[in-house]
Amino acid sequence: MKIVELDIEKLQGASWNSNQMDDAMLHHLRACIKKHDLLLNLVVRPVANNRYEVLSGNQRLKVLKEMGVSPIPCVIVEMGDADALLLAQALNHVHGEDDLGLRAATIQKILESISPEDVLSVLPDTAIGLKSLASLG
Repeated sequence: MKIVELDIEKLQGASWNSNQMDDAMLHHLRACIKKHDLLLNLVVRPVANNRYEVLSGNQRLKVLKEMGVSPIPCVIVEMGDADALLLAQALNHVHGEDDLGLRAATIQKILESISPEDVLSVLPDTAIGLKSLASLG
C-alpha cells in the first residue's frame, strides 16, 4: 500500500459501486469538502492503461470532478477483483453507531461556535433534529 497524488483523469469510478448518494447528501459532501478540504484519501487499485479504479471514494470523486480538483491523494492497493469488491463493501459498511448522549454533547459544543445553518450545510440532519439533539441532557 502506498499513498500518492494522482491526476483526476487517471481515476475511474467503479461501475459496480453500490453506495449511492442522492443530491441532498452530495450537497453535504460538497460543503464538507469545501469547508475542510479532502481529508479522506480515495482508495484505488491499478487497472489497464495507467488508470485506477476507485474502491472507496466514488462519491468524493464525483464531487472533486465537479470542483475541478486535481491531483487527488489516493491510497493504492494491489488486489484482485474479489478482494477489491470485498474491501469496497467493508469500507462502505463497517462502522459504529453514535452514542446519542455523546452526539448530543458534541452538537451542543459545535453550536456554541458555529451557526445552525452552517452545521446543517455539512451534516445531513434537519433543523428540527439538530434542535432536538442540542436540547438533550
